[in-house]
Amino acid sequence: MEKPACTGRFNGVEIGVGFFPIGAPAAVATLEEAIACGAKMIIEVGLAGGLQGFLKPADIIVVTEAVRDEGTSYHYLPPGVKVESSQRLRETLIECLNG
Repeated sequence: MEKPACTGRFNGVEIGVGFFPIGAPAAVATLEEAIACGAKMIIEVGLAGGLQGFLKPADIIVVTEAVRDEGTSYHYLPPGVKVESSQRLRETLIECLNG
């Protein structure tokens, strides 16, 4: 099955938007395919943090770090390695979201 995707240019930079399936093995297969096709930076937008009672539907969360609680990521990084998002990217995203 083809994965839905589109490509284009934004501010002179070639970008692509695609679908990443739920589940680490499926997401990794899609990531590896994107990297093999030349992707240099990947930004994932998805579901996270939905178990906290103070969150409402459609709330936006900017993630600072991820808890690895599946088996796939341990093939790429050892268990003790903390996975953190880029501070610069977070600050830029928050600035854009705040308008």
